[in-house]
Amino acid sequence: MTLSGVIDVLYGVSFLGVRRGNGVVFAGADDPPVQPHETEFHIHACFRAALGATSPFDLRPYEPLLAEARIASGNFSPETPGFAQP
Repeated sequence: MTLSGVIDVLYGVSFLGVRRGNGVVFAGADDPPVQPHETEFHIHACFRAALGATSPFDLRPYEPLLAEARIASGNFSPETPGFAQP
């Protein structure tokens, strides 16, 4: 299980789309799979409300020491140290 593998699966079932040019492309038609240089992903609109993902935010690179504390406490709020702020 790798990051690119997870992205490929989520893109393949149209959960994630990828920014290409001025639009966002979801799997289907004749579009190629996610390319290594593509870094901007979008959750499909039909899943956003259920996930509480109704506004954009930046993700920090994975930081194991900070992530471990958030996971152990179950606290993922913006006040948590290491939480990515928009």
